[in-house]
Amino acid sequence: MRRRELLAAAAALTGAGGNLGADAVAKAAPDGTAIVMGAVATHAINPWLYSKMPYNALTDFTPITLVAQVPNVLVMNADAAQRLGLASLRELVAYARQNPGKLNYGSGGND
Repeated sequence: MRRRELLAAAAALTGAGGNLGADAVAKAAPDGTAIVMGAVATHAINPWLYSKMPYNALTDFTPITLVAQVPNVLVMNADAAQRLGLASLRELVAYARQNPGKLNYGSGGND
């Protein structure tokens, strides 16, 4: 198939942090025509973030190849970090343990 034909045949499903597209591929006919660009969100974050997943990230997919290695960073608002006296991961973890429910978390896996 030529590139243009491949792009015309491709369909993109977005939403739920990638869960919709990954679920469509997990449930697709096993004929090799459906693939998903799995990511940290769809295969690592979302299974911990969502109480019910429509697919099993470990067993419903077969790895084909590593596409890229992307560094992930943990960041927070600089003013909040200064106000809370947080300058390291160790201090952040200690604060979170001492103050359950007071921190919020956002990621590419919870849109």
